[in-house]
Amino acid sequence: MEAHTEKNESKGQEKWTERFLLSASVLLLGTGMAKIISAFGSNAILSKPDPIFEIRYQKLFWIAGGLELAVSGILVCFDKKPAQIVTLSVITLNFLAYRVALWSINWKGYCPCLGQLTEAIHISPALADKIAIAILAYFLMGTSFLGCRLYEINSKEQCQNPSHK
Repeated sequence: MEAHTEKNESKGQEKWTERFLLSASVLLLGTGMAKIISAFGSNAILSKPDPIFEIRYQKLFWIAGGLELAVSGILVCFDKKPAQIVTLSVITLNFLAYRVALWSINWKGYCPCLGQLTEAIHISPALADKIAIAILAYFLMGTSFLGCRLYEINSKEQCQNPSHK
């Protein structure tokens, strides 16, 4: 009975993992496309330098958008869960580091993380910033849970088969 419950738990966690990775892929596809499309635009912010990297936002949108699209593709096309989790964790930590850097310099503006999408769908920069923070929190919680779960699984395997290093 206990093995059956453990098996059902494992299936449930596997489904949750797949759904989380798929939702993260969709979010990254959306934000990545928003940045790439915005980089083609003529908004005045595109010619201004980013306060952290000190490169024009247009170039930053190309780079960040491209990376987000690449990670989105990895999350959908690869079937190795550990690689997917690590890849998403790395970009999530980069997003977090960027936010911390903005906060550390007391940046008073809003992160233009969603590009000109905010203008196209008529939402304020403040709301777009909150959406970007919510996505970051979602990624942080999901990757933290999955990272802990991955560690737990690997630890069990090490304990059950100590000769495998």
